[in-house]
Formats: sequence, structure tokens, C-alpha cells
Amino acid sequence: MLFVDIQGSMDLAASVGPEEWHGILDRFFQILADGVHRFEGTINQFTGDGIMALFGAPVAHEDHAQRACFSALYLRDRLRRYANELRLQRGLNFAVRLGLNSGEVVVGRIGDDLRMDYTAQGPVVGLAQRMENIAEPGTVYVTGITARLVHGFFELEDVGPIRVKGVTDPVPVFRLRTAVPLKTRLDIARSRGLSTFVGREAEMAALNDGLKAARRGDGTVVGITGGAGTGKSRLAYEFGNRCRARGLKVLEVYGVPHGFRVPLWTIVRLFRRFFDIDATVDPALARQKISARVAAVSGRLLDCLPMVFDFLGLSSDGDVALKLDPEVRQRRLFEALRRIIVADFRRVTTVVIIEDLHWIDPGSDQFLASLAAAMPRTRSLLLVTYRPEYAAEWTNRSSYRKVPLPPLAPPDVDALLADLLGGDESLADLKQTIRERAQGNPLYVEEMVRSLADAGYLIGRHGAQRMVKPIKEVGIPDTVQALIESRVDRLPAQDKEVLMLAAVIGKQFAADVLEEISKLGPVEVAASLRRLIEAEYLFPVSLYPREKYVFAHPLTQEVAYATQLVERRRRIHAAVAQAIEHTAGSDPDRKAAVIAYHYERGEELLEAARWHRRAAKWTGRNDLQAAYEHWSKVRDLLEPMPSSAEVDALALAARWRMLNLGWRIGVDEVTAGKLFAEGRTLAQRLEDVPSQVGMLLFYGITRMMAGQMEEALRIYTEARRLAKNSEDPTLELECLGPPIHAYISSGRLRQGLKDAEVAIAALRDRPKAGRELFQLTPLLYLRCCRGEIFLLQGNDKAGITELEGVAREARHSADYEILGWSLGSLARTAALAGDTDTAMARIRECQELAEQAGALSSRVRAALNLSLVHIARQAYNDAVATIESILPLARERRIGLDHEPFLLACQAEALAMGGRASEAVAVAEQALNKAREYGTRLWEIPARLSLATALRIRGDDQADSVRRELAAASELIEETGAEVFRPWLKRQSGEMQATAL
Repeated sequence: MLFVDIQGSMDLAASVGPEEWHGILDRFFQILADGVHRFEGTINQFTGDGIMALFGAPVAHEDHAQRACFSALYLRDRLRRYANELRLQRGLNFAVRLGLNSGEVVVGRIGDDLRMDYTAQGPVVGLAQRMENIAEPGTVYVTGITARLVHGFFELEDVGPIRVKGVTDPVPVFRLRTAVPLKTRLDIARSRGLSTFVGREAEMAALNDGLKAARRGDGTVVGITGGAGTGKSRLAYEFGNRCRARGLKVLEVYGVPHGFRVPLWTIVRLFRRFFDIDATVDPALARQKISARVAAVSGRLLDCLPMVFDFLGLSSDGDVALKLDPEVRQRRLFEALRRIIVADFRRVTTVVIIEDLHWIDPGSDQFLASLAAAMPRTRSLLLVTYRPEYAAEWTNRSSYRKVPLPPLAPPDVDALLADLLGGDESLADLKQTIRERAQGNPLYVEEMVRSLADAGYLIGRHGAQRMVKPIKEVGIPDTVQALIESRVDRLPAQDKEVLMLAAVIGKQFAADVLEEISKLGPVEVAASLRRLIEAEYLFPVSLYPREKYVFAHPLTQEVAYATQLVERRRRIHAAVAQAIEHTAGSDPDRKAAVIAYHYERGEELLEAARWHRRAAKWTGRNDLQAAYEHWSKVRDLLEPMPSSAEVDALALAARWRMLNLGWRIGVDEVTAGKLFAEGRTLAQRLEDVPSQVGMLLFYGITRMMAGQMEEALRIYTEARRLAKNSEDPTLELECLGPPIHAYISSGRLRQGLKDAEVAIAALRDRPKAGRELFQLTPLLYLRCCRGEIFLLQGNDKAGITELEGVAREARHSADYEILGWSLGSLARTAALAGDTDTAMARIRECQELAEQAGALSSRVRAALNLSLVHIARQAYNDAVATIESILPLARERRIGLDHEPFLLACQAEALAMGGRASEAVAVAEQALNKAREYGTRLWEIPARLSLATALRIRGDDQADSVRRELAAASELIEETGAEVFRPWLKRQSGEMQATAL
């Protein structure tokens, strides 16, 4: 935004009469209006003795900062002349100050609906006004933000930082001096150093084919078309350089965003290039050059010279301009220009590059059509570039060749990033983020890197950058945002509205949802979608059975979404949620997550919570992490809501569901404790005994998974007491399952088997009981525990039979968690029996199931069984690597630690057998200490056996220590009944005796 005001206006007004001052101001404001409007700015406010003007709002321009600077320089110079007039004519010391700043503002109608004035608000506006306040008379001050946006296009003088009230850091300030000779974005990039030109081999080949045809005498028109930032100018630049290297003549003309408002902007510059004259050449010399050039082309064209001189602003006092109707005059002028340039193109192969036709003025576009029609009769190539929104009849001619410019391929993006950033390891994640955000757009890649460097996240030089502070998010650079905003704002009102609505729906959307939230009819929506596809804002994804579309670039959707006011977005989000409900068909739960998202953004909190609950239940079987996050949303959304029966029930369900999922995916102990405390308090307030029992059971599982066996068993005991007092037999049955795992780990196999048998018998006639509470089938879980106990007791036949049956039924009922557990146990048993091929096949499926579900607890169990399979295969390094990959995560999340001593024991065994006995001793001692700490008596057995292995292999007269560990392990086998470890014990004892012999 631009602020302009008169310095000392009150004193000036007092020195002249009111009528005279009114006349001075009237002329002053006329100059201001002209200077703002000629660069498509909007006078936003009259401030009494000045104005506030906006550039890029309410209609966006990708070069908004440049336009504001051009306007400021024009006004500075024009007002300086006006001040001189006033000084000479009236003796007034009239002076103005100008200030500029750039940034995001809210632009909207303020006050009564009858007022149509737009105004801008926010700290960005205040900072612009501050620039004007501190500017010296007759100067323009700009902030560092504006200076960065126009760097290379204008000469700026660094004034230094200033302190501004309300702004923490000093604000960099620059004095705007003058514009540099007209430049493009590519020119600025060249001044900084161009990145390596990557990809585009097929497109360059197409341009070369066009050139070959032209040199044969088949003059050609080739159009490079693609979205903003895809590299059209860079491709044309590289092609032009290659043509020059071959000795060919190249004429280059480019457009600027405000050029379409200047009549004949493009062809004036084309013919100045053609005649090789610039703005500094003496007019008489220029006329001589033009006359000589035309004579060389054809003497019959000399009669066109007066018209050409006039067209290029080179007429002399002696030239007599023809008095013609303007339309007739332009027609004759175009015919003369076409004859001159085409005659030359027939003699000499010339490559003419005209860029950015989407900004071309109407007159130039008309001339271009006649030139394109004449090209086939020449030996030259006309190369044009434009965005998809440009359309012209001449592009349908058979002589026209279209070269679409798609996004860069991933390897080319990688090459570009490597050139810009280098190969520092700190940049790996950043490169991936930029790759995903830019989606193959080279300008977006370069601008993201530059904006991060400007913000101080990166240091170094081109091709050798490194990250110096963490980057939370790679935002949209100001340059890219302005570019996208301007494209969107240039759309026809109907198409823009459709695009804005689609942006709220999401990056991909269905046509029927769009139709339902739009005030337009289906025919109008369909017409807008067709036009948006033609202009490459959108692409169709599918046309049947539902029409679906996707934004051509995700940043377009982000910008179109972000530029809408929050209140408008809120209304649309709520409407989208309802529309998706209506169009979801017979299975709305499949869309529950999307519906919940839109209700949440629409600030309909209770509806959002309801749909997050449905989404959690729908995803819970396949994606435990997603289910947890949905329940977490339910909890957060209901927090500010007043109590009601539905709110309280949902809030309570959210907490026990999160606890139930938390022990699977891994939540920290603080969060688990908070969920338990909140849920139990709420359940007690509501006198909801089943929920109190559920909270205790799930918290007990969480503590067990953290390795706290005795604490877990105490919590289970409390749950069973509550269930018994309730006289609800279902609750009592639900309390039987969770303790069994704790019994197993603590070495109470006989107690665990007894409880499992009782629970299984009770559930025979109720096979689905408890499924809703535990999110798995308790009967199958209990049978899985029984099968595991059989195996641990050395009863392989019964254990295998049980677990194979469980696996079949779990697969059929989609109990994938239980399926994975049973397969893991069967894999371990097969490995111990020597069938490592079967073991490996089963353990791989077990791992896949755990990964798909996102269950860390299952991943820990799978890793344990896989390490045992590796040991059986004598792949000791693989066993160590498997454990090292999972154990740090289990410790961090405090999940699966009930198996930590066994994992460490396996690691120690693999290290010892792999020749790393000293390391193995330390790990085995750690396993033994953890088993004692957690109270996992069962896993104390493998800990002692692995320690015996490590001590024996290390040597150093450790025989007594080995015997002591083996004796202790034998006692534990007798105590627990874990006969599965007996063969390991016998093997160790035999090897000990052999060593002694």
C-alpha cells in the first residue's frame, strides 16, 4: 500500500484563501488519481491532505510491489513539477512525502452496507503510513519487505533500520530512487546467477524441429504453453542462446503485467528490436537506420516510412501524418509493418521470441495474428509463450505447433534442488518437503529456497547451502502467492466463485458436492469447470460414476483458500459437510473423516465431534493412529462445550477409547495418566460403573506395556472388585482377559491358563462379547493367550493347534491384531523346530499386519519373534539389527517394555554367537536387571541363559558364573513351568560340559 500526503498542509492552507487552496488540492488529487490508476491501483482512502492507495487488492496483481513503486516514482516526479509550478506562480513551498509497505491485509467493506468503499486494515497499513511520515520531502521510503519484492527492478538506497512502535525488531528502510531499464523476472534471476537448466529434452527437441522446418522454407509458429512458473521463459531463453550460437538472428520481446493497458506495447518493442534502435538513440539517426533497413528489404516499401516513424515516436517536424480514421490508420499501419517484417523473414532466417501473450495488449494481439498467418511463407520461426488462459484463433492453424510444458519430472526436480542447495545431510527432509510442495514447478522450487535463505534458515552459497535453524513449515513465498492470486483474480466472476468454493472443499472434490453448495445451477457449474480445466486450474480425475476434479497445483488451492475471509470459509465448510452427507450414499461412514473436518472448520463443534467418532470407528480396524487422532479431536472439541447427556457420554467415550488405542500405538505416560484421571473422574460423576471398569482395564494394560507388572495387576484387581460389586456378569467376564498377559510375563503361567480356561468357557455362547469395548474379539484373544501358554509350557502340539485355529478365525473376522500375534508365535515355534522357511513367511505377514495397523505394541512383538527366527537361521547380525531398530522407539513411547528383557536377551545371544561376547555380557546383564525391575519372572529365564552363553564364549575362567546362571534358569523353569526354555538350558549345559572336557 502507498501513502502520500502534503508536508505542512495546514500552514500552506492558512497562507492562501480557502477557494485557492481548494483549487490546489483539486489539481493535486487529479494527479494522484492519474498516477495510481495508470498502474491499476485503487485509491482506498482520502486522508484530507493525501491518500492511501492499494496495489494488488481488491484485485490481485503478481507484480503488485512493482506497480506500487512505478506509481510512487511517477507521482514523485509529477508532483515535483507541480510543486515547481506552485512555487513560481504562487510562491508556495509545496512538498509531498510518499511511503510504501507490502504484506497481507484484510480488504473489505466497513460500516453500513450502503457504503461501497473498500478499506484495508492491519499492522501492514500502519507501517506503510509510518514510512510516509519519516520520508524526507519529495522522496519515497519503502520497507525492507517491499524492497525485497522489487529487488533488481529498481534502484534502492539503504536508509538503515528504524524503531517502530508495536514492532519488536527494527524495520529496514530504503529510499526508492529510480527504476532500472525494463527487466523480467528471468533477467533478475540471471543477475543473481541462473540455476542449472534441467529436463525439457523433449520440448527442446520440438523447438529444434520447428527451426529445421523454418530453415527449409516452411516458416513455423511454435507456442510454449504452461502454467505460471513452469519454465516457459527459461526454455525460450535457452533455445534463443542456442540459436545465437549457430549464428542465427534472434529478436526477443516480452510482456509485463501492466503492458496490456498500453496500446501496441508489444509490437512497438518488437519493431524497435527489429530496427535495432533503443530509447536513447537520436531520432534523426534512428530514422536513417530504419530507412536503410526498409530499403534493403524492398524499395517498394519506402512509402510506408512516415507511418512507421510516427508509430515509433520518431516523426520529424517535416513529416506530414496522414489524416485518417483511427481504425483505417491502424489497419494500414499493420499492413505496412507486416510487409516489412515478412519480407525480411523471407530473406534471412530469424528467430522471433514473443513472451507472455497472456499480457499482450489487444492491438498487438491483432498484429500478431496477421504475422502468424504470414509465417509459413518465410524462412523464420516465431516462438511465443503463454499461459493456458490465453486463447486466439490463429493457434488453430495447421502451421502452428503447440509445445505443452508439464511439471518437471522428479529426477529433474532432484537435480534442480541439488544445484540450488547442494548435498548437505541437514537438507534431506527440506528437499523432500520442497519437492512435495512445488510439485514439479521450477519457479516454486527456486522461490522457496530463496525465501528460506532470506529468512535466515539457510546459509551458504549457491549449491552449497546448509540449514542453521529448524524449519517448521515451508510456506508459500510472497512472489508465488502474488502470482497465483493475480491469476485467480483475473478469472471471470462466475469461474472465480466456482474455484473459490472448490478450494474450500479441498484439493480434490466431487462435482455433485460443488453443485450442492453453489448458488449456480448445474449447467453453469459445469461450464465454469470446463473453462477452469482449459485454463489448467483444474484437471478431471474421473467422470464416472462420479465426476471428480483435482487442482492442477496444490498451491493454487492453498492460495485460493487462504485469500477468503474466515467467516466466509466457515459458512462454506458447514455447507460442504452437509453436502457430503447428502451425497455419500449408503455408506456415509466412509466419508466420516472428511465430514468431521468440514464441520470442525465450520465451527459446528458437536456435529464435528459426532462425525469424528464415526470416523474413529470406521478407521479403527485398519489404522489405529488415525482412530486415536479422531478420538483426540472428539475430546478437544467437547472441552469448551456445556455439559449435557450427549456431550458427557462422548467425552467419556473419547478418553477410554484413547487409552485403549494408546497402549497399542504408544502414548507417553503423562498423557495416559491424564486420560485415565479425566475419564475416571467423569465416569464417577456420571455413576457409570462400566466406564469406570473400562478405564481401569485400559490403564492397567498401559502400565503393563510400560513394564510395571505389579502395578498393572493391582489396577486389574480394583477393576474386578468394581465389576463384582456391580453384579453385572458381562463386566466380570471383561475383567478376566487383560490380566492374563501380565500373568504370562510375570511367570504365572498356571494361573494365566486357569483364568483363560474359565473365561473361554464363559464366552463360548457369546463369541462377540466385549468386542465393542476392546476393539478386538476377547474370545479369540483368550484363545491366543491359551495357545501361547501351551507353547511356553512346552506343549507344542496343543499350542500349534490352538493358534492355527485362532489365525483362521481371526483372518475371517478381520481381527488382524490377533492374527498377527498368533502368526508371530507360530513363526517362533517353527523356527525352534528348524523350519525357518515357514517361520520367515509367517513372521513377514505378522510384520505387515503390525505396520498396516500402526500398532507399536504389535511391532515390538513381531520384532521379538523375528529376532528369534534370525537366531535360528544363524543370521546373528540380522537379529541384532532387528532389535536395535525397534527398542529405542519402544523405550521412547513406553510401549512393549513388558517384552524388553526378552528382546535384550535375544540381542545378547545374537551378539555372543556372532563373536561379540563382551558386548553380549553387558546386554545380558541389562536384560536381567530389567526383568527384575519389571517383575517379568518369565523373561528372567532367557536373560540368564543368554548371560551364560556370553560368559562361556568370552572365557576368562567364568565357569562358576556360567553354572550359577544355568542353575538359576533351571529353578525358574521349574517355578514357572516354562518348559519351552528347557532345550536351551540343556544345550547350554552340554556345551558347558564339552568346554570343561
